[in-house]
Amino acid sequence: MPTDYDAPRQKESDDQADESLEALAGRRNDAATAVIDIDESEDLEGFELPGADLSGEELTVRVIPKQADEFTCSSCFLVQHSHRLARQVGEQLICADCAWGRIGQAKYLAVSPSSASTSSLGDVLATLQLDRVKPALFVGEQLPAPANHILGGHISAQALLAASRTTPGRAPHSVHTYFLRPGDSRRAVEFDVTELQEGRTFSARRVTARQGDQILLEAMSSFKVVAAESADTIYQPPMPTVPQPESLPWVAPHFAESTEATEGLWSSLRWFERRIIDAETAPPARSRIWWRPDGEVSDDPVLTAALVAYLSAVTLTEPAYAARGGISAAAQRDHSVWFHGPAALSDWLLYEQSSPSSADSLALGSGTMFNRNGELVCTVRQEMYFPLAR
Repeated sequence: MPTDYDAPRQKESDDQADESLEALAGRRNDAATAVIDIDESEDLEGFELPGADLSGEELTVRVIPKQADEFTCSSCFLVQHSHRLARQVGEQLICADCAWGRIGQAKYLAVSPSSASTSSLGDVLATLQLDRVKPALFVGEQLPAPANHILGGHISAQALLAASRTTPGRAPHSVHTYFLRPGDSRRAVEFDVTELQEGRTFSARRVTARQGDQILLEAMSSFKVVAAESADTIYQPPMPTVPQPESLPWVAPHFAESTEATEGLWSSLRWFERRIIDAETAPPARSRIWWRPDGEVSDDPVLTAALVAYLSAVTLTEPAYAARGGISAAAQRDHSVWFHGPAALSDWLLYEQSSPSSADSLALGSGTMFNRNGELVCTVRQEMYFPLAR
């Protein structure tokens, strides 16, 4: 009779408990000698030996052609999305895995591993989450950067976020930053916030960024009470009439990546994508681009303003480079942003840039940014220092 293993167990009776050891041993030996009769021919049915003739079989595979936003890596020969493009050496397109690997660094980049690091949007957003160690003191990690120098746009965005943490309920109105020392991107930075004004409408903060006893940055930020209803725009410059971003090809995130002199040095700018509309080389070297983060970003207005300020500093170097004849040694000296209208980072933003002036080793960059609806998002000014060649 088959055993029902799902049935509740019954307690052994007293006479079973008193059963002799000899009887129990005999029962176990009987169970061990049980034989199961198996028909071996049943196991062989449907079994095919290796090397069977499959010439009559047909394999149907759906082949999807390479899409417009994809490329074939010249090293591993895999088709990948365009945001995975790390380097372009002549006509060779190199993916991030091949370029940033130890072999790829030696083969394609010719730079040290410390400078050949890539930062995704997730990396950027993680470093913008500052640790609050005191009510007005914050600490932020940095991103990998050329020569381990801290990226100006990144630390400026961190300073703006540190100031905003002390002004809840108020949105950034403007930020003016002076870059004093390059710092070390391998070390965290302290952001000390000083309250300068706390009025009914505006708040003003000064942020001092330090590593040890060295001051890296001084930033002045202004915040305004968020109005219950947005006021109508009185006037603004018109948005340029340009092709839509969907009609334009993918390009590298930074102009400097196209020159051999700085090969691999801007790999940390992988958190956004852009489309170039046009780019002049003669002064004032006007250029117009569409850009957006390379992924989803929350609609928090302070985070949005920080990322807009970050990007505005990164690409505003390009008109100055172009107007002065190409990439050369330079440093950001100061950066200012005035925020005007909404910027939904789920969609593309249009950034019009130029370099209207260069004198006495300083070059001025100027930019205006618009959303897809034609509203002015921000106005930007930035000055770069070009040391004289020795």
